[in-house]
Amino acid sequence: MQDLERDLLGLINAPTMAVLGRPLIGNGADGAAGTGAAGGDGGILFGNGGSGGSGAPGGAGGAGGSAGLLGNGGGGGTGGDGLGPVC
Repeated sequence: MQDLERDLLGLINAPTMAVLGRPLIGNGADGAAGTGAAGGDGGILFGNGGSGGSGAPGGAGGAGGSAGLLGNGGGGGTGGDGLGPVC
C-alpha cells in the first residue's frame, strides 16, 4: 500500500517539481545533521517545510524550509559547537 501511495504522490507532484522545484503536496525533507543544510520546502498546497540541519563545529545551522498554503515552516537548525578548525 505504501508503494502505491508513494507512486501516486510522485505522479501528482512531478509537474510542479519540474516547473517550480517543489511538490504540490507533501512535506519537505530535513537538512542533513552536521552540514548546516537548509530544510526542503513543503508542498505548494499542503505540507510542512523540513527542519534545517545542525551546523558543523563553529558553523551556523540551516534555515527551515517554507510551507505552502496549508502547513508550517520548518525550524532552523542549531549552530555547531566550538570554534571549528583552527588554521
